Amino acid sequence: MKPLNDTIIQGLTSGLEQEDDFVFLESSRLSEENHRSFLFRNPSAYLCCRPGDSVNEFLARADRIRAQGQYLAGWLAYEFGYLLEPCLRSRCCPQSLSAGKPLALLGIYEAPLIFDHRSGQFSNGTGWPFAAPEQDKELSSCSCTDMVTSISRQEYIRAVQAIQEYIRAGDSYQVNYTLHWNFRFQGSAAALYRMLRRNQSVGYSAWIRHQGQDVLSFSPELFFTADARRVRVRPMKGTMSRGRTNAEDAVRRSRLRTDPKNQSENVMIVDLLRNDLGRLLYADEEEKLRGRVVPKSLFDVEIYESILQMTSTVDGVPEQQEKEDSGPLSFQRLIKALFPCGSVTGAPKIRTMEIIHELEKQARGVYCGAVGYSGPEQSCFNVPIRTLELHRGKGRMGIGSGIVADSIAEEEWEECLLKGHFLTRKEANFQLIETMLWQYEQGYFLLDYHLDRLQDSARYFHFHYPAQEVRSLLEQRAAELTLDAVKNGNEQQRVRLLLHRDGCLEISSSLFSDLSEPDLPVKVIFSRKQVDAGNPHRLHKTTRRHLYNYEFHRAAEQGCFDVLFTNTAGQVTEGAISNIFVRLHADAPLLTPPVTCGLLAGTYRRMLLEQGRAVE
Repeated sequence: MKPLNDTIIQGLTSGLEQEDDFVFLESSRLSEENHRSFLFRNPSAYLCCRPGDSVNEFLARADRIRAQGQYLAGWLAYEFGYLLEPCLRSRCCPQSLSAGKPLALLGIYEAPLIFDHRSGQFSNGTGWPFAAPEQDKELSSCSCTDMVTSISRQEYIRAVQAIQEYIRAGDSYQVNYTLHWNFRFQGSAAALYRMLRRNQSVGYSAWIRHQGQDVLSFSPELFFTADARRVRVRPMKGTMSRGRTNAEDAVRRSRLRTDPKNQSENVMIVDLLRNDLGRLLYADEEEKLRGRVVPKSLFDVEIYESILQMTSTVDGVPEQQEKEDSGPLSFQRLIKALFPCGSVTGAPKIRTMEIIHELEKQARGVYCGAVGYSGPEQSCFNVPIRTLELHRGKGRMGIGSGIVADSIAEEEWEECLLKGHFLTRKEANFQLIETMLWQYEQGYFLLDYHLDRLQDSARYFHFHYPAQEVRSLLEQRAAELTLDAVKNGNEQQRVRLLLHRDGCLEISSSLFSDLSEPDLPVKVIFSRKQVDAGNPHRLHKTTRRHLYNYEFHRAAEQGCFDVLFTNTAGQVTEGAISNIFVRLHADAPLLTPPVTCGLLAGTYRRMLLEQGRAVE
C-alpha cells in the first residue's frame, strides 16, 4: 500500500485551494483497516446544529439523509456533547461559544471520490480532479506568527491545582484539560496542510473548508468506525519519546507497554469506552437491540515521528449483525452513546465534562470533537487532536493533556508549550541515501547490507519502501553500467540511490577511484564542531549532512583525506566519509566506536564486525 505521493498532494491541495466548500479526508498511515482516502466536493446542502436547536431532530435528519443513499461529511464540535445529556444542556449557551459558531456542520453529498491505497483504484474509475500545477510562490508559502496561549502560566497552574482538588474529593480520576494557541496566519492553507502533513504521518488527516473557514486536522486517533457488523473504538492514552533506531524503539515499546502508570491510565479510558459501547448496544426492550462488548487488544504501542503512543481496541458487536438484511447502526444512536470520546474528557465522563466547562476559558470547538463521514453503509470519525481552525487571517490550535493526582502543573505547562512546536516547526525535507560500489563482473559490493540499512531507516522515518522497485532500478542501472564497462572500460562505478518519503526513487552513478594509495598514511583533522549523539540523523544515512559536507570540504582544502568528529561528551565518533578503526598492536582486532556514540553504521564496518575482525 502506498500513500499519496508529493506530486499528487501538490496538485490536489493546490486545486482545492481554489474551491469554496469541500471535505478531504486522507490517510497517510495505512493499514488493512484504514486504507482509503476520501474527497467530498459540491455539497447539495449543509446539516447544521447551533445552540438552541433540537439535537434529536439534527441526528434524526442525518439518519434520513443516510437512508436516502447520501453521505454526510464534516465535523462535530466538542460542545455538541453538552446537548446530548440533560444535565449538561444548560452549559451549552451562546455566551460560551464564538458568535454564530455552529456546534456541528455536516455537508450533504451524493457520493465521495474514494481512493483505495491497497488496490490503487478510484471509485469513479478515473482519478483525482486536479493535476500538479506550475510552482506558484503564493501557493507554496505560509506563516504562523504572533503565537500566544489563550491563558497565562499562572492561570494554567491554578486550573491544574483545582482539578487535583476535584480528584482528591473523588469527583474524577483524570481530567483532560486544554487550552489554545492563538496566532496570525498568512499565506496558503494548502501549503500549511502540506507542511504539517510532512511533519506527522497519521491515519486521519483532514482539510475542511466552508464559507471562508478552514479546518486542518492531523489526528492519529480513531474515535469510531461502524457498519452493520461492528462498532470499533481505539482510544489513545500513554506516551513515551522515541529512540534513535528501530532497536531502541523496540526497547521503549516494551517499557511503555508494561509501565504501570501508563497502563492504568489506558485501562481507565478503555473501561469508559466499554461503558459507552454498552450504552449503545444494550438498548431497552422496545428497541430490541442487544450485543456484546469485546476487547480486541490492549496496550498496543504505535510509533509516530516523535513519540510512541499506546492504544487499545474495543469492538461492539450488535446482535442484529447476524441478520442478512440488517443495516448499519443509526448515526443518532452512535453519537448519543459515544460522543464525545472519553480519551479527551476523562473519567467519569459526565462529571468530568462539568469540571472542564467550569475551568476552561474558551470553547474547544472542532478540537476534541469529531471529524469524519457517515454514509449509507459505514461511518468513520476520528478524534481531532492537532487541529487548527483558520478564519480571516487568524488561527487557533487546541492543546491539552490528561491531569491526574500526581501531575506536576509546571511540567504539564511546559509540555503544552512544546506541543505548540507542531505548528511552527518546519521540518526540512530529506531523503535516504545509499552509496554503493559497483564492479564489472562482481556487481554491487555488499548489496544486501545496503538494502537492509535502507529498509531499516525507511521503517524508522516512516518512508514508503518499494522493495521490488528498488531492486529493479538497481538491476537496470547495473545492465547499463555493464554495457559501458564493455564499451569504455569503466569497470568501477559509485552508484547513488535516493529514496523519498513517498517511495519515489532516484539513481545516479559516477566513475569510482580510490582516494588514497594502498598502505600509505593519509592526513586527517578533527572538526571543532561536535555532534549531538541524540540526533537520530547521525545514525541513519540521510541527505541531512550539511555539517559533514561543510567540514569535509574545509578539510579537503587543507589536503586532508577526511575530517573526524567527536560528540558533545568528547567521544570520537566517525569521519565525514568513513568509519574509524584503531589497531593497538599487530595481533589485536580492530576497535571501532559504538553506534550509541552517534555515528552511522557503515556496511563495511558491519562486515568486519560479523567476521570478528573488529569489535565495538
